[in-house]
Amino acid sequence: MNSNDSSSKNRVWRNSTMTFCYLGHPDIVQYDCIVQQDGSTLTVKYDRKGEAAEQSVCVVYTGQEAGPGHWRLSGSDGCDSTLHQFAPESAILEGYWHFPQSQSNDDRGFWRIQLSDLTSHNP
Repeated sequence: MNSNDSSSKNRVWRNSTMTFCYLGHPDIVQYDCIVQQDGSTLTVKYDRKGEAAEQSVCVVYTGQEAGPGHWRLSGSDGCDSTLHQFAPESAILEGYWHFPQSQSNDDRGFWRIQLSDLTSHNP
């Protein structure tokens, strides 16, 4: 996924797993997600479950690469976040997330994405 490698500019990981942990809570939450890289843009999409089973919201985080393997993203839910890939071609992304308007520990934490099912869509 390193931006210096032209073969990795346009890729999709369709069956990835995202794990959230919240500061101040022992709970860990997992979601299936899709991760897409188009050049220096990274997009993460997942369906967040609501309180009722039929309440599902598609959440999308999108951002630009701030340096090789480091992204700053903004979520459609108002969340700001970072993701880091510490080794080129690593299948792990890790970072921090927070809702900038909140001071609560419920509204910040860490996330990790296990990339899986790579599809290249280079022309």
